[in-house]
Order: sequence, then C-alpha cells, then structure tokens
Amino acid sequence: MCLQAREKLLVITGLSFMVLDPKSMKPLYRVPLTDLQKVSVSQLSDDFFIFHVASGRMNEQSLKKGDYIFQNHHVIELVTKTARAVRQVGNRSLPVSVVNRVEANLMSKVVQIEFQSSPHPLPRPICRRKGPRFEVSV
Repeated sequence: MCLQAREKLLVITGLSFMVLDPKSMKPLYRVPLTDLQKVSVSQLSDDFFIFHVASGRMNEQSLKKGDYIFQNHHVIELVTKTARAVRQVGNRSLPVSVVNRVEANLMSKVVQIEFQSSPHPLPRPICRRKGPRFEVSV
C-alpha cells in the first residue's frame, strides 16, 4: 500500500477541521483544533502539507486515521487560517515545519515520508513504499 490520492474537502472551523466527501458533503472526519499538534509543509512546489494530530489526545476516529496528508494549491492560506484558528481556540501557536522528510502516524503506524523532486515533469505525484518509508516524487 502506498499513499492514495482522493479528492476531499477540507473545512477549517473555529473549533475543528473537517474532511468532507465532495459529492455528498458528508463529514468523514472531524478533529478538534485542540488535537492539532503541528503542521509540516513540503519545501518543494508540490502543494503537500500534513496535519499532525496529537497522539496522546486522539479521539477514536482520529486514532484510526492518524495524521492527515493534503495536497492543495492554497497551502499558505490554509496553514495561515488554521494557525489563526488554533491561536483563537487554544491560545497557543501552531508549530509549522517546512521540510522534505517528515515522520507521520498513518493508521497507527509511524512512517517516514520523503518528498523528492523528479528530474522530469510528472502529471501527478508518484509514491514508492520502501518498508516504513514512503518516497513521493513530484
């Protein structure tokens, strides 16, 4: 299994972030902003970012899912809005890391994700799994 891209809607509210099915608008996941530990953003121009959920305070739904990996052309705006919402609800700063290699909790397993620039333009990211490591070429 490798990372599979699926179209979803990300909604940031004053108290949580939600992932919705784009066709039915049905909420798939709802995570309180107080459970958002940090955000990691790829250094490449690939529009990837990861919401890291605090493992010690995960609710049952979040525990099953783990961290959330997104790809969106509006990374800066989404991270800024999320950081503002976290500051308002929790009176704390949201750490943001800009990195190409990051650990993530996916389905209760800690994996290493490495974002790499491909020497040739790709129509979509290519993911290769090497044990507990994912290489995402963009």
